[in-house]
Amino acid sequence: GSTAHLCVFDPKTGKLQSPCTGTPQGLSANSTWARGQGWGIYGFTMAYRYTQDESYLDYATSVANYYLNHTGSDNVPLWDFDAVAPQNYKDTSSAAITAAGLLELSRATGDTHWH
Repeated sequence: GSTAHLCVFDPKTGKLQSPCTGTPQGLSANSTWARGQGWGIYGFTMAYRYTQDESYLDYATSVANYYLNHTGSDNVPLWDFDAVAPQNYKDTSSAAITAAGLLELSRATGDTHWH
């Protein structure tokens, strides 16, 4: 359910040029940037809406579960899920993006668990 933020594709063929790595915005290449998780929830849910491809919905659900399992009771994550003091800042932008994504996910699945 964790997302990679950086993938490089050949612009002519669309072929993946190298393995997807972590995030340049996160704590490290192997950590999980909270805002990227939020965009993953929102983006894959919207991709499902417009394509009806169930794999997008499955991935959105997986990413959402990861996010919710790695936040506290306020559902506002640390800026990176692996951040520790003194860099353990809350990321309200991530929470806002995720809230929008979870509302869309709830609409797509009919499951009120997501909101």
